[in-house]
Parts: sequence; structure tokens; C-alpha cells
Amino acid sequence: MRRMPRRFPAEPARLRLLVRLRTTGLTTVALAAELGLPRLTLVRVLAGQALHWDTADRVAVALGAHPVELWPQWFALQPAADLTDTRKSTS
Repeated sequence: MRRMPRRFPAEPARLRLLVRLRTTGLTTVALAAELGLPRLTLVRVLAGQALHWDTADRVAVALGAHPVELWPQWFALQPAADLTDTRKSTS
């Protein structure tokens, strides 16, 4: 089984951000504030840097999308061993 990637390509989010910048006329700083994201995060996405999964999630949600809408591989299957409880039993 495949694992969810730890990093996702910035391009799907980058394209949506570029459209938003063009249609609103906002600056990068203003768009970051409107979306509730750090300016540096927006700059990194616009520069095409790969996104860690938690950043990809925050960016997608800020854009009004679920991450799977931007990255179809979002729900890649996890091996069963990764889903088991690793805490030691007290019995």
C-alpha cells in the first residue's frame, strides 16, 4: 500500500493563488492577510516550493477547498501497521 506523501507540489495552490491575486487586485501581503496565512507561506507557494502536508492542508482550506481538490493523492492509503495503536498495553 502507498503512504500519503509528506510533501505536495505547490503548483495547484500556486495557480489558484495567482488567479486570486489577478482577480482581486490585492498585493501578496493583503491576500495573505485576507486568507489568514503567513505572508512567507504565500511567497513560498508562489515560488513553487513543495509544501509539507500540514501547510498544504492550511493553504487549501484558506482557498476554500479540501486538499484532495488540489492534490488527488491526498487520500493515498496508509498501511494498517501505521494505523494501529502503538501505546503499550497496561494489562
